[in-house]
Amino acid sequence: PAKRLATAVLPLRNAIRQLKPSVLLSSEAAPNVAAFAAVRLLSRKIRPRLVLREVTAPSIAKGLDPYLQNRLAFRAAGYVYSRADRVLTLTEGARRDLILNFGVPAERISVMTSNAVIDPPTVARLALTETTSETAREKGLLVAIGRLSPEKDHLTLIEAFADLAKRVPARLVIVGEGPMRTALEEAIARLDLQDRVILAGPTNDPFEWLLKADVLVSSSKFEGLGNVLIEALACGTAVVSTDCPYGPREVLEGGRLGGLVPVGDTKALSVAIELALSAPIDRASLRRAAAKHTARQAATNLITNLELG
Repeated sequence: PAKRLATAVLPLRNAIRQLKPSVLLSSEAAPNVAAFAAVRLLSRKIRPRLVLREVTAPSIAKGLDPYLQNRLAFRAAGYVYSRADRVLTLTEGARRDLILNFGVPAERISVMTSNAVIDPPTVARLALTETTSETAREKGLLVAIGRLSPEKDHLTLIEAFADLAKRVPARLVIVGEGPMRTALEEAIARLDLQDRVILAGPTNDPFEWLLKADVLVSSSKFEGLGNVLIEALACGTAVVSTDCPYGPREVLEGGRLGGLVPVGDTKALSVAIELALSAPIDRASLRRAAAKHTARQAATNLITNLELG
């Protein structure tokens, strides 16, 4: 993948030369470096403004990102981002990270206050389910959605569930696929949870699970924002998440909209899930909090940030 990305630089430069855009917007570390290289190969007279969107926790992702091309790209991130016309981050935490650890000038970075998590068809679909979703929920159903890879730390989640299962009649469905599947299956077997924990595989429709769930649980070591948290809020589903860099604390408004626990803390995660299962839920308030993350709001926010540049 890293080699393929490098070979994209010249075709991208040629496309820019032909199309003559006024702004080039790129997202994620490796494509951002490729976009910077392509623009720098152009004459200054025809260079578009370069806007780079950073979507994760840079200091952590440079060592733990699941994709090699991104880990390599973060080595050049300080140089590249410092020379972009504008850098957009999804969280204030990522903005501070780029300033303090990558030397990117503060005036070049803006935080996007909205992200296009909820598209118009989904808005319409969720509006139709607001009055009927309660009967569709399965009491005690915990759902986790994300790639089965180390940064999502599903092993801690399974350990936490094993502790919870001693006290609460619940079951856990982990939705996703990835290289940790075998390790997770072994953990489930070791803890004798085969009848209560399911690895459901990938899905094209996370809302199908979120509308059934009693609680959405995220056990990540780091995040870019935590889109699944926003999707859960949009469904009016209770949320428990690790307080990882960066995103969950901002999405959940410091814990007002859902439980926050330390990364890797099995007992704290178990207790927080138990509390979420028993606490009353103001589903309308959760849905309202997610409303700023519609495609329309994100587009408006993006235009505002481009104007600032």
